[in-house]
Amino acid sequence: MFCGYLNEWRLGMYSLEDTTSARLSLEKTFKPAPKIFFGVIKLAITVWVIEVIIHVLVTRKKPQCFFYFLTNWQLTTVLAYFLFSLLTHTCLPVTGTGGEPNIYARITWTLYVISLNLSFVILLLYWFLEFNPIFGPPTYIRVMTHGGVFLFTLLDGMIINRIPIRLKQFIWYWSYCFVYLVWNVIHGYSPLGNPEKSDGDPDSDDDAIYTILSWKNRPKTAAVVSVLVLFVATPLLFHILWLVSKLFKPRYSEQRVKLDDDEEAGEA
Repeated sequence: MFCGYLNEWRLGMYSLEDTTSARLSLEKTFKPAPKIFFGVIKLAITVWVIEVIIHVLVTRKKPQCFFYFLTNWQLTTVLAYFLFSLLTHTCLPVTGTGGEPNIYARITWTLYVISLNLSFVILLLYWFLEFNPIFGPPTYIRVMTHGGVFLFTLLDGMIINRIPIRLKQFIWYWSYCFVYLVWNVIHGYSPLGNPEKSDGDPDSDDDAIYTILSWKNRPKTAAVVSVLVLFVATPLLFHILWLVSKLFKPRYSEQRVKLDDDEEAGEA
């Protein structure tokens, strides 16, 4: 089992070969059939995500502060993924030199891994740490931004496309989280404040984007939480989704499918 895990780490970031030497079919993965049916689903989801983003912008007190929040970084990344997923499905080529994934396939693959993991973390953080039923039932936009887009990404990337997750792709996701943390620290020590909660008092926690990451008032707590998220929660949850993705068999090339059939016939 451990050797199998090490073999997974040895695979390239965009390797078409898996640990059993089966080769992924780029056309079947990024352009699954029936093409029109799945194309309509992808288009509908893309439009829905755009609607969610517009809803967030319209209801914000200060829409110019949209990118202060990790939830909105998630929405932007998810939208980018669905745009590329739709375009690679309908018109963009995905095969490059030597049959390897080209730049469009690699961008789509990377955005999928980041979007899936980021939206999963945001789902867990909101419903287990922030949501309080005392303040009433969750609104439509809360559900969509803290779970809805995760299910969309799971449906499209893991179930429809069957895109495998490579362990080395964790580097992209971890780097994304690190960049946001750097922004959070910069914001925490700046006079920008939180446009959604700030009361103008520099000594209160409501100047921070997230109360638990109040760098001015509780820097030690913020640092401990950040380290735990980056070096414990982030890799743990990534591996959970990697294991879940193993439940959905990737779409292999015709040559591999024929080989599997021959082996089954031989065993019979």
